[in-house]
Amino acid sequence: MLPFELIIRALGIVFSLGILAVAIVLGGFIFITLAGLIVVAIIGFYIRGFFYRRKKGSDSDDTVIDAEYTILDNKDSDD
Repeated sequence: MLPFELIIRALGIVFSLGILAVAIVLGGFIFITLAGLIVVAIIGFYIRGFFYRRKKGSDSDDTVIDAEYTILDNKDSDD
C-alpha cells in the first residue's frame, strides 16, 4: 500500500468513528428528551386524575340545602 492510501484509510476510520460518536450522543439526547416528555405527561395525567377524583369526591357528600321560594304571578292586564 502506498502511504497516501494509508492516510486516506486512517482518515476514513477517524471520520467514521466521529460520525458514530455524534450518532450515539444525538441518539442519547433524543432518547432522554422523549423519556422526559413521557415522564412529564405521566405526572400531568396523575395530577389531573388526582384533582378530578378529589373534586368528584367532594360533590358526593350528603349535604341538604333547605330553601323556600315563592312564585309571583304579576301579569299586567294589557299583556
